[in-house]
Amino acid sequence: MYSTELARANLRLVLLEAVLWASTWADAREPVRSLRSASLAPYIFNESRHETVHDVALRRHLQLEAQGRVRRIGGRTDDLVDASSIALGHVRAMLEAGRLLVWERDSTVDDGVGQTVTSGYLDESDMPPWDTWVAYVDSEVGRCGYLVSWVPEPFVAPVAQAIKENAYAALYWLRESKLLLAQILRSEDLLT
Repeated sequence: MYSTELARANLRLVLLEAVLWASTWADAREPVRSLRSASLAPYIFNESRHETVHDVALRRHLQLEAQGRVRRIGGRTDDLVDASSIALGHVRAMLEAGRLLVWERDSTVDDGVGQTVTSGYLDESDMPPWDTWVAYVDSEVGRCGYLVSWVPEPFVAPVAQAIKENAYAALYWLRESKLLLAQILRSEDLLT
């Protein structure tokens, strides 16, 4: 997982683009709709959750590119680039204002507690809105697969409350975990 520089470059790009996109559309008055864009809605019949998250990230990239907010990187799909060279350097401050959330779908119970506590930012299964998705990691030793998403600053406090009330520990902040992805993002100086 993310063992090559190319894979890490792609992770950096997807994370920063998720932050750029979600920062633009996050509206604390519309927690249900503001970050569930119809144009990014996930296709539910992909072969894997990883593929579903990848498709959302690709559509987000293409829309940001069409809007002129990021430029085409060149090459096949990803060249090794520094985020500042593709007009995403300013996103770093936005990244630090929010937090990265981990959601373990296979550990959750569809009880609607997270949905209630966050006024719909999380759904009845505690799934975060797809506009914020960064990566899906199939599994690690002793862990279920998990989705990582970026939580914009206006939603950090309600999501923190949902984490506190989550009876099955299916929601938690990435920075407080020992997951390999947390270690990787720390080494990339993208998780403090």
